[in-house]
Amino acid sequence: MNGFDATDAVERMNEVDADRYDLIFMDIQMSKMDGYMTTREIRTLKNNKKANIPIVAMTANVLKN
Repeated sequence: MNGFDATDAVERMNEVDADRYDLIFMDIQMSKMDGYMTTREIRTLKNNKKANIPIVAMTANVLKN
């Protein structure tokens, strides 16, 4: 679902078949809803298989400290 906002991604997870995705790569630094909140939302989905999909957190933060 590349290019979608996190809120759109949670809605799409509700709409697709439980076997549609095997893994989610989650950007933890998104604008409207960060990856932490998005993961929490996915974990509360009613479908157990969707709610427990493996999620790999990552970011493209390349700024110097």
